[in-house]
Amino acid sequence: MNCPVCGHSQTSYFGTIDRFEPAFDIWICSHCGSRFRNPLPQNPNEYYEEEYYSGKAEFSYIDEREQYTGFKHVYCSRLATISAHAQPGKFLDVGCSFGGLVYCASSRFESYGLDVSGHAIEKGAEWIVSLPPQKFPARLYRGSLEDLPKDPPFKEGSFSVIAMIEVAEHLENPRRVFAEAARLLKPGGLLVVQTANFNGLQAEKQGLGYHYYLPGHLVYFTNTGLKQLLSQSGFSSFQEYIPVDFSLWAKLRKFAHGRNLLSVLFGIFRISWYHLKSKIRKNGKPLTSSYVLYAYKSNYVNA
Repeated sequence: MNCPVCGHSQTSYFGTIDRFEPAFDIWICSHCGSRFRNPLPQNPNEYYEEEYYSGKAEFSYIDEREQYTGFKHVYCSRLATISAHAQPGKFLDVGCSFGGLVYCASSRFESYGLDVSGHAIEKGAEWIVSLPPQKFPARLYRGSLEDLPKDPPFKEGSFSVIAMIEVAEHLENPRRVFAEAARLLKPGGLLVVQTANFNGLQAEKQGLGYHYYLPGHLVYFTNTGLKQLLSQSGFSSFQEYIPVDFSLWAKLRKFAHGRNLLSVLFGIFRISWYHLKSKIRKNGKPLTSSYVLYAYKSNYVNA
């Protein structure tokens, strides 16, 4: 079985995740260190029905519609970082869910969203047009980078920024997807990828107990493997953010929204300590596995 990240055949069985039903096997690549599910589920997109968004599935998504005031702090902080490194133009959020980041990005870019879930796209479009100033067009499309809608926004070289926030781990064919992202970006365009780094000591120490091993997660990247794959896909310049590309203050404000004082005080300590640990390295590796990578399309030098 070849590694879906680096393509090498030096892969072997790593272990079985049996805390879900059905259990699933994880393999590891001895070349880049990435892990992956083998065999893949027959139809991974079936995970993303209404139950996934309502908390009724074995693993679920936090609905940003209910907590948008809190989520907005993180969205705005992240977009400020992106804007400082990207050209103006079109913004695409891949795996956009209900479109919260798409809506927030509309203040800085001509923003679009793409998601495989028909439920998320339908309900997200209804939600976005209800938000002030109620003039933003709900540019949300159902599909994936492997199977794009036949619509004008998705022309070659159309986008200045493509965001993939907690999406890369869901991909059946990451090599094909990242090549398509490069095709859609302008020269010098920015790809933003947030996923767990399995070179981080958090993932290494927790082993198969690491919380990132979930039914819908198909690929588990190391930072070295991810950069190697992106280099082969048309990207030539990288900038890493550990743990994330938005401020601790924004994360704390998001967490505090709608919570009682005792919960907030405990959360401030826990989140701040995790953020601090992420800045510490042991044997060259960060203590945690939170990770964001900015990748620039080839033939562009980031100033």
